[in-house]
Amino acid sequence: MTEALAGVHTDDVAWLRSQILQAGSAPDVRIREHRVNSNAHGVRRVLCRGRTYYDGAGQRTFTLGIVIDITDVEADGRRRFTRGANGPLDDAAEHGVAAYEAIEATGLRHLLEPARALLMAIGREIARGLSKGRRRH
Repeated sequence: MTEALAGVHTDDVAWLRSQILQAGSAPDVRIREHRVNSNAHGVRRVLCRGRTYYDGAGQRTFTLGIVIDITDVEADGRRRFTRGANGPLDDAAEHGVAAYEAIEATGLRHLLEPARALLMAIGREIARGLSKGRRRH
């Protein structure tokens, strides 16, 4: 867990640790907001949405979730930036999340895995770009 909390803002670590431990105890969706420290971008606000899945015996099998940088979103949901300002990959991520939620709402479970794979691939590319020092906009 130490590795997972490495970039979390110091003031949020204890609270988030307790939330992570609590999230593993039930199969419902969890949504949490916290701050992270970025060498390139300073303190950022992120929204995490995830769910832990269990097998037939009640044992945890995996946890799946997404993390979205919401620093540039006002409290009322309006954006402080214009579409495209953070680059096409960020736009693709937003569209991917919307597509995933729409697919989930349809109940077409066979489409969820490809949608998850797309989101993970986009996220890896965004992370790769950030780790190489590329700015998002």
